[in-house]
Amino acid sequence: NGARDNTFAKIDDANLKSIIDINARHSLTWRGDFYQENSQSTFGLTEAEYRNFGARYNPFKNDEFATSRWATSATHDYQMNEKVKFSTHFYWSEFNRDWWRQMNQQPTDTQCGTAFREARLNGQAIDVDSCNFTRGRLRNYETWGVAPTVHAEYTLGSINNTLDAGFRAHFESQYRQTQDGNSAVARTGKVVENNRRYAQAYSGFIQNRFSLGDWSMTPGVRVESVDYQRLNLLPGQQAKGQSALIQPLPSFALNYDASKQASLFFGVHRGFAPPRVEDSVYNTGNPVEIGPELSWNYEVGIRGKPLTGLKTDLTYFRNDYQTLTVLGTVGGNDTPVAQGQALFQGIELMARADAAELFSWTHNPYIQLAYTWLPTAETTSAFHCLPLANGSISANCPNGLVYGSKAGNRSPYAPENLLTASVGYSHPSGFDAHFETVLVTDQYSDFLNLDTAAEHPKGANSVEARSGQYGKIPAYVVVNLAGTYQVYKGLDMYVSVKNLFDNTYIVDRVRGILPGSPRLVQAGFKYEF
Repeated sequence: NGARDNTFAKIDDANLKSIIDINARHSLTWRGDFYQENSQSTFGLTEAEYRNFGARYNPFKNDEFATSRWATSATHDYQMNEKVKFSTHFYWSEFNRDWWRQMNQQPTDTQCGTAFREARLNGQAIDVDSCNFTRGRLRNYETWGVAPTVHAEYTLGSINNTLDAGFRAHFESQYRQTQDGNSAVARTGKVVENNRRYAQAYSGFIQNRFSLGDWSMTPGVRVESVDYQRLNLLPGQQAKGQSALIQPLPSFALNYDASKQASLFFGVHRGFAPPRVEDSVYNTGNPVEIGPELSWNYEVGIRGKPLTGLKTDLTYFRNDYQTLTVLGTVGGNDTPVAQGQALFQGIELMARADAAELFSWTHNPYIQLAYTWLPTAETTSAFHCLPLANGSISANCPNGLVYGSKAGNRSPYAPENLLTASVGYSHPSGFDAHFETVLVTDQYSDFLNLDTAAEHPKGANSVEARSGQYGKIPAYVVVNLAGTYQVYKGLDMYVSVKNLFDNTYIVDRVRGILPGSPRLVQAGFKYEF
């Protein structure tokens, strides 16, 4: 059974890895993976459903989510000499996903009728069998590529150098079909979307680390080229469109080994994420005026080992987005693709202390801490919606802007504090056990920065306010327990308890209220040969 009512899940996962040393210079690493899932994955609750029926309520018993994934990869390493190594990596995967669900996008949809929607918004029990609608989102993805690289160490005068360079060719194809069934349990229906989508991406990179004494610096550059193609196969609407982009991505890193106990570092690089095929080419075949996500990312910090057995990392980071993309129901609205500017900056701290190293013990009590402070997560501009295929702006974008978006607001789903603290014990015999506490402070779920859904500009009784998609996500704490024991080399036994105290908390409001997992106990073994 799953974390909520009617969320049964069955998962099969298998993988195999083989390393073949062909001779002293050549080696081959092969991996194979298979994953299969059959579940009843669905969306979230309205405010009233959550209040009246609790976090585990889910009436959508007819939803079905089925996936399968096959993947393989092979890496050939050629050690030409002690200083030069060539590697060639090949990969392939195929992923199939059939998702049939009665709730299309969000709790405010009316595909099951307005009475059905109002019952949900009012927190009344519903009969999903009375809804004569099921949408099937049927997907097939195939990806493959090849990536040769070279690593070389050499000396120029008194400067030691390390060169890394490479190239990647990546190809993917998608077959996407959407069918609307006319019953609660339909698994076929009217085809309302029928697309083939293709992408091919080529990239090359080169970087060189110059090392002189305690100093090292690493300039580098990467160039990405992506081509898109989209085919609409619906009868009477057949169309073909293409789009392309090229983006150079520079980077620079600096490191100073101040002593054996501490090193200082600085880095800056151009961040990049290309748009999806469907965001680059309209279903009519016309190109979309959309660019990639672009940012300048900085970090500066210190890595230290002040004492034997004590490690610390302290980093300041700044991610300045000139272009950030949002879409779908993120931020509490059915938003088309939109882009704007945002700034994220803060501090990360990692520390670990091992008593065995500190005091030369055999037994090893230890503590570990990972903390992120994000005081700034600001939308520095309003997010502008891109035009629809007919050139118009969606009605969900007043004045062409994402609803509630404005400069100075905090970005949704960006909590100010994230903390993971662990206390544990390990022994050379192969035993390890630890308690882990995870803290996530409150966060906004919408661009309006509403503390509660009742503050919605359309009123506390509006459809939007009752949908479960607006208002803060409260802070929560989860305690986990995990233990492993190495029976002998290659065989490990393990047990874990997630959410030890079975706390109830909200993790998401994108498509209604989704709760976190209840207490989950897992046990098993891992065997390597």
